[in-house]
Amino acid sequence: MKTRLTTTALLTLLLAMAGSLALGQTSGLSSLTGNQRPEPLPLEQAFPLYLSAVDGNSWQLTWTPATGHYLYRHAFAVSLQNTPDVEPVPVAIDIPEGLHKTDQFFGEIQAYYGGINITVAPDQAVSEQAVLWVEYQGCADWGFCYPPQRTALPLYP
Repeated sequence: MKTRLTTTALLTLLLAMAGSLALGQTSGLSSLTGNQRPEPLPLEQAFPLYLSAVDGNSWQLTWTPATGHYLYRHAFAVSLQNTPDVEPVPVAIDIPEGLHKTDQFFGEIQAYYGGINITVAPDQAVSEQAVLWVEYQGCADWGFCYPPQRTALPLYP
C-alpha cells in the first residue's frame, strides 16, 4: 500500500512537470535541475555613478560596482559641453591602474571591481549650464555584458 502511494505521488509530480513544460512554464524544472541563469541587475544597481564637486573647477566621478560586476578601463571617456548650443569637448582624465584579467569579450583588459574614482578637471572655464558626458561599460562575472553607456551629468544642478 505504501509503495502504491509513493508511486502515485511520483507519477502526479511528473505529470505536473510535463504539463508545465507543455505550457512553456519551465521554472519548476529549472529549480529542480539547478539550471537557473541569473537575471541582470538594472544598470543603476550594477554600476551606480555619483558626481561630486571637489572645488570650483574639478569634480569626482565615483562608481561602486555591485558584487560580481566590473567596469572596463578602456571604456571610460569624459567630455564637457559648456552650453547646449556647442559640441562636447573631450576632457583629459587620469584613470588609476585596474586589475589585469582576461575578459571573455575583450581579451586582456583592466577591470575595476571594488570601485573607482576619477577626478575631472577641465582646462577651460565651466559655465553654469555645463554638462559632463560620461562614457563607461561593464559586465557581470557570470557572462552578461552591459552595452556602452553615455550619461549626461549637469555640473550645477
